[in-house]
Amino acid sequence: MRKAALMAACVIGFLVTATSCKKDKGDLTGVETRTTDSISFDKSKMAGFYAKYPKFKVYQSEIDELYKKYDYHYIWHDKKGTIEFAEVIYNRVNQIDKEGIEEDIPYKNEFNEMFASSGKPDLDSELLISSMYFFYAKKVLNGIDPSKSKQTGWYLPRERTSYVAYLDSLMEDPKKLKEDKSELFAQYYNLRKGLQKYRNIEKQGGWGTITLEPGVKSLKQGDSSVTITQVRKRLHMEGYLKNDSKSNVFDDELAKALEQYDLRHNRVSDKLIGPNVVKDLNISVADRIRAISLNMERCRWVSPEMNTAREFI
Repeated sequence: MRKAALMAACVIGFLVTATSCKKDKGDLTGVETRTTDSISFDKSKMAGFYAKYPKFKVYQSEIDELYKKYDYHYIWHDKKGTIEFAEVIYNRVNQIDKEGIEEDIPYKNEFNEMFASSGKPDLDSELLISSMYFFYAKKVLNGIDPSKSKQTGWYLPRERTSYVAYLDSLMEDPKKLKEDKSELFAQYYNLRKGLQKYRNIEKQGGWGTITLEPGVKSLKQGDSSVTITQVRKRLHMEGYLKNDSKSNVFDDELAKALEQYDLRHNRVSDKLIGPNVVKDLNISVADRIRAISLNMERCRWVSPEMNTAREFI
């Protein structure tokens, strides 16, 4: 039963999915993920980094573990500068909002300035990239702190993931940064597509308010009204109509679009435009975005084993 609830929660926010610098413009095949020449550094100098960037002290134990594993050699730099994979991490961090995470990136200006410069290896730059990797991995894959999760109305115990070990997995297959169903429940990626769609609609100004004319309880196919024009524009913006004819007549094309809307939103279709569907259509783009982001967070709590589960009882 709990599994069924898990799946339902992740689907709710995505009712509306119909029908993206440097590297990482899409295809991550062939990205250089390991340094071609090894540069060592003095581990005693690492402490100075956390004095300069105290917000990253939270990752100190994992960063120490990471570089101990690599025998205190640079991971993100070779003698010429940053490797390609460092630029991939840079772009993923700067696009973290696409993962439904509305949070300030710590030391973002310093991070951007580092990649705008020559990129020659230095320890602060090296540790800054590692810190950003852990920041990204924990926010995107692990989600919010369990102590804050009750604010989402969701609390389940999660298995601890070693993001030190996961970096090796990413170096073997960088495409996992874009999609890794072994780490996240598959519905998460559908939600992410929906989030981008609604953010695009929001950038265009969103949709207006639909109103039924005074005295009109509902509209049926064949009726004409200014409300019909409003509904037509609204369904076109969301992708249920290919074109907005701006007609005020409730025709067959609009009826089919409304039926598809009801189906996708798990509504019982009565083939009418009445108060209930108008109320639903008037949910703002911002509210749709919030719902999707919330359910993306909930999906981070769902075991990826659910992707292959055969039953949900």
